[in-house]
Amino acid sequence: MLSFEVLTEADLFLLIELEQVIFGAEAWSESMLMDELTLPDRLYIGAYQGEDLLGYAGVRLGWDTDLMTVGVLPLQRGRGVGRALVKELLRRVASVRFAPDHSIFIQDPLAPEVDFVSPGHIARPVRRVERVILEVRESNLAAINLYSSLGFETEGHIKKYYRHPVEDALVMIMELTKSAPVS
Repeated sequence: MLSFEVLTEADLFLLIELEQVIFGAEAWSESMLMDELTLPDRLYIGAYQGEDLLGYAGVRLGWDTDLMTVGVLPLQRGRGVGRALVKELLRRVASVRFAPDHSIFIQDPLAPEVDFVSPGHIARPVRRVERVILEVRESNLAAINLYSSLGFETEGHIKKYYRHPVEDALVMIMELTKSAPVS
């Protein structure tokens, strides 16, 4: 049974090891990973089986949220870990709200929905994530099929987006305002 935990800077060195195993020459640097784990508009989660971290995924939060990365250990691929990670991340992203002061908060699923906040007793609307955007290697058919099965649609193409080897990317988008939450 998988469990999911938010990753923090305390997980940095474990994440560096995973990044090297999963992405090799394309692995992000220590400073890039530290930024991803500590910036206030980032959300990274890990998929654990017991104490073992099997993979992770992260987003840059905004009205248009960017799915920054999904990585699963090679021996765990094809076992549903990536699907479970993306579904859990999308579930959490659907709970994110943006207050008028640009602060980000998570809507408690057991609490009444918050549609307005009242700084200075003036009701202001709370905004939600409207869509999730990602880029994926054109040759990564497993990932493309996964994202498509979860409701992402191909919206564009970026030439020579990736290095090592040079490859084009597909841009895929999920409209959260039009989609039912991922279950």
